[in-house]
This record gives sequence, C-alpha cells and structure tokens, in this order.
Amino acid sequence: MDKNKGLPLKRLLKNLKAHSKTIILIFVLSLIGNVFYVAAPILVGQAVDNIIEAGNVNFDFFVKIIAVLGVLYIINALCVWLYTSLAVSVAAKVTNTIRQQAFEKLINLPLKSIDNMERGDILSRFTADCDQISDAVTQMLNQFFSGIVIILAALGFMLYISPIVTLVIVIAVPIMFLVSRTVSKKSAQKLLKMQKIMGTLSGYAEEHIRGARVVKAFNFEQTAQNRFEKINQELYKTGIKANFIAALSNPSTRLVNYFSYSLVGLVGGLSAIYMGLSIGMLTSFLTYATLFSRPFNEFTSVMGQIISGLSGAFRMFEIIDIELIRSDAKKSKQNISVKGDFDFENVSFSYTPQKELIQDFNLKVSQGQKVAIVGPTGAGKTTMINLLMRFYDVNSGEIFVDKINIQDIEKAEYRKNFGMVLQDTWLFKGTVMQNIAFGKPDASIEEVQAAAKKAHAHSFIEKLPNGYNTIIDENGENLSLGQKQMLTIARAMLIIPSVLILDEATSSIDILTEQKITQAFREIMQGRTSFIIAHRLSTIKDADIIIVMNQGQIVEQGTHESLLEKDGFYAMLYNSQFDKKLSI
Repeated sequence: MDKNKGLPLKRLLKNLKAHSKTIILIFVLSLIGNVFYVAAPILVGQAVDNIIEAGNVNFDFFVKIIAVLGVLYIINALCVWLYTSLAVSVAAKVTNTIRQQAFEKLINLPLKSIDNMERGDILSRFTADCDQISDAVTQMLNQFFSGIVIILAALGFMLYISPIVTLVIVIAVPIMFLVSRTVSKKSAQKLLKMQKIMGTLSGYAEEHIRGARVVKAFNFEQTAQNRFEKINQELYKTGIKANFIAALSNPSTRLVNYFSYSLVGLVGGLSAIYMGLSIGMLTSFLTYATLFSRPFNEFTSVMGQIISGLSGAFRMFEIIDIELIRSDAKKSKQNISVKGDFDFENVSFSYTPQKELIQDFNLKVSQGQKVAIVGPTGAGKTTMINLLMRFYDVNSGEIFVDKINIQDIEKAEYRKNFGMVLQDTWLFKGTVMQNIAFGKPDASIEEVQAAAKKAHAHSFIEKLPNGYNTIIDENGENLSLGQKQMLTIARAMLIIPSVLILDEATSSIDILTEQKITQAFREIMQGRTSFIIAHRLSTIKDADIIIVMNQGQIVEQGTHESLLEKDGFYAMLYNSQFDKKLSI
C-alpha cells in the first residue's frame, strides 16, 4: 500500500470534504453554543462579588444574573443538540460512502483476490470496523470543534481576569500533549492487532456456523470449541493490553491537570491577597481552569475510541486501495455477440507458482457443439471453465472466441453471452421470482414461469406459501438442495445464452427429474455451444465431443462410442461406475 494512502486520518478528512457545508454549520453552532456556555462563569463571579456581607446582598442583580444564565444555558443546550445531531449524520454518511466504495471494489475484484481473503474478516470490516469509524468521526467532530471553542474562550476570559495565574495553566498544556501522544501511539498498534484477531475470530465462527451439520456429523464440537477458545483467548489478551494502554491516557492527563489546578488555587489565592483579585473573579478563574482542561480530558478519554476508528478506517481503505488489474483495456470490443467457436492455443495456468496445473493445453470447439469435460478430481475440469469465463486469466497462451482473443473483450460484455449452472448453488434472500430473474431483472412473470417449467421447478414453486413471491431464506435454507438446484437451472434457462456451461448441474436432483431437465437442456443446446462437466458419465453419452482430462492435460478426445472402443482412460472411468464389485 502507498504510504500516503496508509494515513487513515488524512483519508477520513478527505471524505469529510464532501460535507464541508454541514461541517461549517456544526462549527458555527458549536461556536455560538460554547461561547455562551463559557460566558456563564464570569457572570457567576460577578454575582459572588455582589455578596458583600450577611444582610448586604444585591438581590436585584442576582435575579438579572439568573435570568441571563438561564438564556445562555438554553441556547447552549439547543446548539449542542443541533450540532451533535449533524455530527452523527455526517459520520453516518462518511461511513456509508466508505462502505460503498469498499463493496464496489470487492464486487469487482477478480476471484483470485477474493479467494485469498477470509470471509469472516471481510464481514468484520464491513460491520464492526465501520461502526468504529462512525463513532470516531462523531467524536472527532464533536470534541474537536467544541474543544477548540471552549479552550480559546476560556483562555481569553482567564487572560482578562489574571494573566499571571493563566501562565500556570498554559505551562501544563505541552505536558498533557506529550503524555497523550506517547500513550496513544502505543495503544494504536495494539488496537489494530486486536481488530485483525477479531476478524479471524469472526471468520472462524461464520465458517463453523455455516458448516454446523458437518461439525455435528463428525462430532467436531469440542475440537471446534477448543480452537475458538484459543483464538478468543488471544483476542482477550490483546484486548486487555490495548485497552489498558488506551485507558492510561485519560488518568495521566488528569493527573497533570490536578497538579496545575492545585497551583492555580495557590497562585490565585496569593493574587487575591496581594494583588487585589476579587473572590468572585477567583471563583470564575477556577471554573475557567476546569473548562480549559476539560476538552483535553474528554479528548483523551475517547482517544481509544478514535484510534479504534482510525484502525477500522485503515482496514477498510486496505480493501478500497486494492489495485484492479485492468486487462480490459483500449482494445475492448463493445456489443459483441458470441457465436461459439473457441480455440485454446498453448494455454498454461496454475493457481500458485509452486504447483503446475494446466500446461500447453490445446482445444478447438466449433459453434453449436456439445462438449463434455470429464476426468478425476483435480484433473483441471473446473479450471478450464474458470479460464473460459475469465474468472482467472491464463499465465501463457491464448484463448480465442470467434477468432478474437478473449482478453481483448470487455469482461462484462463477454460474460453476458454465457449462462452458467454450478453444482454449488447460490441463492440470495429475496423472492423466488427475484432469484430466477437474477440475470434478467426485467423479465415478466410469464417468462419466469416458462423458465421454471423447463427446469421442472414450477410445480414445487406453486406449492410454496406465496408461490413465486415466497421469500427464500439466506442461501435458500428453507429449500431442499434439489429445489435450490432447480431454481438455478431455471435462472440459466431464462436468459437463453449463446454459450451454456453446466458444472454438475443436476447432481442434487433425483434421476427421474434429471432425465426431464436433461431433455429441456437438449432443446436449449440446439445451435448453441455447450460445455458440460459431469461425473455421472451416463449423462453425457450424446455429447459431440468428450474431452477426457487428467493432470491438466487432454489425454483422450472423441465421442462416447469411439472412446469406449479405444478401451483407454475414459473406458476405465466409465466402466468403474458400473462395476458390480464397486457397488455398495
């Protein structure tokens, strides 16, 4: 990360610029409210000076002072309420902008970058860290403006009353700053570490909650609990250290204040005796000394909160600052309509440099062909689809569609020609209608129902409480695995793409329904290039080409019948699925 980009305070101030008018209003309200508030003690001092002796009190002056004080405090309370509300509003807007920028970056990142991130840590950044940013911005706006006004106003009144006594207070300020700076610098590192561990803890919890069935099935509860306790204990120890150091800031500065306050009392008392300082003015001065020190104390008391917010901002800016690799550059071709001729020429790819996967891969596919990709686990089948869809880019070699290098086509423009059904179903919280129409939001109910009928999902959808308006829980938890898969198939059938990709698309569906859906797929595939990854080899007998992969290479290629005649690797895979010796 760039050093300048790594300064969260500077970045936050840049975000605050967009709300400069509101911030100016906050300052004006803070100025009015706090000047009126700081003006009160000198009136109290004048009232004290009008208590001459027992039975000799100027009650008329007292009534006037009380009336003026009432007006001052009412105006102050109104201004504080207004500028605090505005500060909260600005903080919410700034946090909203940062969250939006981070999500926009995250959603546009290549899968390679997202695969290297912990889900729980990302969730922690968007929730806990953003809340801390909001709190920090609110505190900064409130404490900074009101603190400056109170300090300057109190200083002015103190100089007016007694410049000599004021000197005692002013000397204590650099000492307070030095103490506060030393403590906050040390606590910042601990707080950032604490937030990182919190992200790890969130990720671990999210992972095991999502996989609760597997955890219970393998009696993993105690092991999971032990590991959670280990991370939680590390968070506890780091949090104790971080909060202990952060907590030192306020009492340290208060200790300096107490010493200076004691000196003020001593010097003020001597001034009253030898320099004619009235008791009322000494009373006012002591109040101003307290007011002058209060912003420093308040600021140090929320220093930990502000540092946590800045640490949270740093973590959010880490996402925002990830550089997007713009391979869709000046040569991007707009409004392209893919016909379906594909050429893989000398393609090599690996997810990590240490482990080679696909080496010197070559393949030609003509428009309208139904291509089945088979092979053992880890052979490179899904990787080939990832490269075809440009979820990952090749390390070397080229992939052409209709004689155009796919890296010369804008990703969004290229991918709109594909329909994809994965074994790993994904549904979001929304209606059945919204989930099916995910790739075509403007689809009519008639179009959605037609797609659902082709996917043989219409009958079970009609039986749901609200039909197509039934709300699906997060990740489709209120549906069976087969039902979820039928909805994703309906989603692909709705858009009727130029190229269809099926990755174990019917793996969770019963055999009878699978046969019906396969027939529907055959109708859609007519004239369209299709890529099918299948483990049940009986489902791809009618493929125009069967690509047999092993260890990132094509080891065989041909039709079902020709490959069986070769009695090679494909024949071995096919026969193993029907070997009675292997049956349970």
